[in-house]
Amino acid sequence: AVTAILIGSAMTVGAAAPALADSTTATQAMRIVSQYNGQWTSPPTVLTNGETTDAPLLGNGDVGAAIGGSISNQTFYLGKNDFFSGTTHAIKPLGRIVVGVPSFSGSSYNVVEDIAHAEVRGTYTVGGQTITTTSWISATEDLLVTAVTLTGGSAQTVSFSMQNGSGGTPTTSTTGNELNADVVADAGGTTDPRARIAARTIGGTQTISGNKVSVTIQPGTTSTFVAGIQSSIDTSGYQTAADNLVGTLTQANVNTLNGTHRSWWQTYWGQSFVEIPDKSIEKSWYGSLYILGSASRSGKYAPGLWGPWVLQPTMNWHGDYHTNYNYEAPFYAALSTNHIDQAAAYDKPVLDYQSAGQSLATANGFSGVYYTVGISPLGTSADTGLHNQKSNAANLASDMVMRYEDTRDTTYANTVYPWLKQVGLFWQNYLTWDATNNRYVITNDAPDEDDAYPQTNSSMSLGLVHLLFQGLIDMSTALNVDASTRTTWQNIESHLSTPATETLNGQTVVRETEV
Repeated sequence: AVTAILIGSAMTVGAAAPALADSTTATQAMRIVSQYNGQWTSPPTVLTNGETTDAPLLGNGDVGAAIGGSISNQTFYLGKNDFFSGTTHAIKPLGRIVVGVPSFSGSSYNVVEDIAHAEVRGTYTVGGQTITTTSWISATEDLLVTAVTLTGGSAQTVSFSMQNGSGGTPTTSTTGNELNADVVADAGGTTDPRARIAARTIGGTQTISGNKVSVTIQPGTTSTFVAGIQSSIDTSGYQTAADNLVGTLTQANVNTLNGTHRSWWQTYWGQSFVEIPDKSIEKSWYGSLYILGSASRSGKYAPGLWGPWVLQPTMNWHGDYHTNYNYEAPFYAALSTNHIDQAAAYDKPVLDYQSAGQSLATANGFSGVYYTVGISPLGTSADTGLHNQKSNAANLASDMVMRYEDTRDTTYANTVYPWLKQVGLFWQNYLTWDATNNRYVITNDAPDEDDAYPQTNSSMSLGLVHLLFQGLIDMSTALNVDASTRTTWQNIESHLSTPATETLNGQTVVRETEV
């Protein structure tokens, strides 16, 4: 039997960013991704566990929203990748918008997440009346849009209540026909980012009271709620910037923005496609790329553990950048699927931590850089645990090396090569020479957190160190620098221990460690 597997990509070797898709790739991609969406017939239930939610998700690589609850009391949990505590360095929720139609209590619930167009559509029916909603976060602006249409019965009042990240009442004000909610990332310290949510409705009769915008809509009509979101990381004039996002919007403007939004996602999908017989894996592939495109964007802060979907003040593991697998893994997909732009945010928090990593290495008697298991924005750390792991920096290096190997982009290599040399310096001095077996050995390096001594030759670390030095050799050759040091790297590369194996159930498998 012959199994058809179609894989398309528009990657151009040597390009610093993904190439525009050819027409065949773009057409196939949209045909396939349009088959898949998320569907809910009851409201999500995983909203307070401090980890991944089961709610419908929206995002533009900076701002995200998870949608919980039915239309009688529906909450948009807002997060932003740059909204972090200046004290604990944990990623914090930005705010909430609660949509209320009390008379629709007990309504039916049908929600579809259209990943091809990055829109969430809801249908809610009770007592002969139906409310339909279409929600999206603009791919090009930090703007949340929710269009509400009423069918049947009599007029209804829909309220949009503004809350801070913990569900409390924020500081509010009005600018013209907007309600402004000003929020802070933590307890209000000088290093805590601030943000403004500026909101209003288009269509219907609007009123503002306290922290609530309300609009009365008639059957057969639509009212569009818009909320502009800007932080003090975006601009020192974030309040005015948020106001400007929504102050003069008309429905025609919103329609134009939606066209731009859909065009962005069509281009995104058109950069590659895959079609395989196993449709469950195929659906997961496209769903995962939807999350990636929604969570990460060039020029923005990198997403932490939960992306921009931070639903409560205390997220597990601080919502930080966990360096011993979690931070690196999602970006591997960006590289292999021609979404290099989605990997652009990856490097900054790693490079920002270099000074702290050098200090940590020195304090522990090492050279180069030594990284904790958890780092945060701007060279900080919310989790300073080391967990007997030496491989974190090499793990972080893996995305950079693979990005260079995929693109051969020497401009990119120049930005990361100095840091990679610091990681190489650590391993040049940490590796132990085993003269008996003519090889370099990694000692006392736990593959799993807090594994005890000796933990010799972790197979994972051997692979990461191999990749690191191969990348250093390739980059230094392409950049025509460090020829003498390259000889050292080549010597290590050719004499590094190979992963240990053992026989289980008649098969030879790789051991986690040699000892």
